[in-house]
Amino acid sequence: MNKKIIVIIIIAVFFLLGIVLGRYLYFQSQIDKGQIQRITVKNLDYKFIDPLLAYDNTIESNLPIYNSFKNKLQNLVNKLSPNTSTEKIGLFFKDFKNDFSYGINENSQFHPASLFKVPLMMSYLAALQNDPNLLNKTILYKGGVDANQLETTKPKQYIEPGDTYTISDIINYMIIYSDNNATNLLLSIIDKQSFDAIFNNLGIQLPSSVSEKFINFVTPKQFALFFRILRNSTYLDLDTSEKALEILSKSDYKNGLVAGVPSGITVSHKFGEYASEDSSGNKIYQLHDCGIIYGPHNYLLCIMTMGKDYDNLKNDIVSISKFIYREIVNNYQ
Repeated sequence: MNKKIIVIIIIAVFFLLGIVLGRYLYFQSQIDKGQIQRITVKNLDYKFIDPLLAYDNTIESNLPIYNSFKNKLQNLVNKLSPNTSTEKIGLFFKDFKNDFSYGINENSQFHPASLFKVPLMMSYLAALQNDPNLLNKTILYKGGVDANQLETTKPKQYIEPGDTYTISDIINYMIIYSDNNATNLLLSIIDKQSFDAIFNNLGIQLPSSVSEKFINFVTPKQFALFFRILRNSTYLDLDTSEKALEILSKSDYKNGLVAGVPSGITVSHKFGEYASEDSSGNKIYQLHDCGIIYGPHNYLLCIMTMGKDYDNLKNDIVSISKFIYREIVNNYQ
């Protein structure tokens, strides 16, 4: 090989190493300054390891190229909130390509509703490590009170009393069709400590008693962590994380994030709805949709809403999803 070419290659290699090292040192300096937070597994009694789940890189939120995006998104949320019966919108967004994250009311608390079915699925998939045959085990559904009755968006498919299902089938009913009866069946046989552990590991405080279960206790930024650790395979192994996101991509709910992106774009997501009454007896709805959009530019979006008109909440989620997809694809490739 020509000596001149060898010299050029050596220079190029050292140049690339310099970039990588510089990036690492910069990244480490931000950790040292507290501008990047390491999110590690909580409450584990290990002496030598410190399992890493994700980095919360707040420093990246100041990327100048996103100033226009942030301003326009904030204006959209401001426009939606006061001009409809929507009382609160919270969202967390992360652009995986440019490592940029941004939130609006991202630390506001909401009721998780059916979103909590995602960590429930993850709890069962995590148990595969100790019981590889777990998903093939069968359960008889004896029936009981129909937990789907009060839902505004009822499941199109659901488990039937008197039928036997594998745990894998029940998980599919729970995630793909958001069947509450399937969820309750899984909750009835899971070890509560195993389910609570995934929340505890992320530092999310669950209600401590039945009387508190109706309170708002999860934020868009917190819940987005479940999708981040699935994408990064930092809680489940590679194959199991892939399986979880594949199941989430089959969700049949198309009125939220999915309605805001072009047909054919894969979205691994979960929606949730919850209804309660205020002190005057007026119905208050909560509607959420969180997931990963696998478009030309992959990103995570978690939107949580609360207000008096369910359809307005649905339309608000679609409007935000549509805006973000258009902005990201057109301006941040």
